[in-house]
Amino acid sequence: MLTKIKTITAITTGLFFALAVNTASAKLYKYVDEHGITRYSDSVPGKHSKYGRSEINSNGVITNRTKRKLTEKERKELEQERIRKEVEAAKIAKENAKKRRKELDLQILKARFSDEEMLEKERAARISTENASITIIQKRVDNYKEKRKNLINSAIIHEKSRGNIPVDIYKSIDEKQLEIKKDEKTIKRKKEEIAQINAKFDDYHKILFEKK
Repeated sequence: MLTKIKTITAITTGLFFALAVNTASAKLYKYVDEHGITRYSDSVPGKHSKYGRSEINSNGVITNRTKRKLTEKERKELEQERIRKEVEAAKIAKENAKKRRKELDLQILKARFSDEEMLEKERAARISTENASITIIQKRVDNYKEKRKNLINSAIIHEKSRGNIPVDIYKSIDEKQLEIKKDEKTIKRKKEEIAQINAKFDDYHKILFEKK
């Protein structure tokens, strides 16, 4: 029964199309209704306008197409797909930029260190500078410790001879202790920097001179 209906519909629409295109000023619309059936008419019923349509001239040529309106679900899916593509494009752009920076860094390294000797000379120079700084600070720490020791001895003498310790001696002892802690912290940081320098130059050596 359904096959018969479809056959009749096809014959009817075919006849209508034939009549329409033979009229000089005729306009024919082709659209698909809510049941998925293709129809031809000289106008599109309002309830079917959301399904999209094609406009056919008197020569049987499609002159205009109107896409069907998207459902809310389809709009959301398109928006999600747009966002996904933007995120993916940004990720690729970031990876490409990282790759270009890496290539540029390699070129700079090659220009900077043409051989292993140059690399090791700069490593030694950088470490020597840090060690010289540590030596100076360590001498200062030793000096602070010696002064603090003398202040403590002075405090002991005052307590024995006078029964009390002057406030300025307490204050000086505390100040020297703070300076010692500050400089010892700096020394620790300098030693960490030396370790970082060695690690960095080891990486340089691996990148430039070790066979892969």
